Amino acid sequence: MKIDYPIIAVKHAQTQEKSLGWLIGDCLVVMRGPKNSWELWNKYGTTIFRNIETQEDAFELALWINDIYSSYFTLWKEYPELDLFSMTMWTVQEGLKTYETIEKMRTLPKISLRLVNSIYNQSTGKKYYWNYMKECRT
Repeated sequence: MKIDYPIIAVKHAQTQEKSLGWLIGDCLVVMRGPKNSWELWNKYGTTIFRNIETQEDAFELALWINDIYSSYFTLWKEYPELDLFSMTMWTVQEGLKTYETIEKMRTLPKISLRLVNSIYNQSTGKKYYWNYMKECRT
């Protein structure tokens, strides 16, 4: 895979250690993880996903997230720990479906693009819609 993205150093928010990774868009960083896996971080030092199966999957996921959420990334500058995905589920295109997919991704022991595509295609977004509506009535 030919990588044509700039390399930047990211200071981990919790440990203050620096790691190198490829900057995707203005805010996302793909990094090498432990045990031959890959990780996706924001450039402010917070992990988004760990245990991504391949480098190609990590880049594709970063590009997908960048396409959907890039206009909200400035919020991470002030609030690096912000759960941007839950906050924006009502404002991005296919937001509930995307959020449902991301929530399922967070529970996977290993993330692969093939599995993410399958989860996204099976997601309806209804789970979070009905939970929200139930909360509004109480």
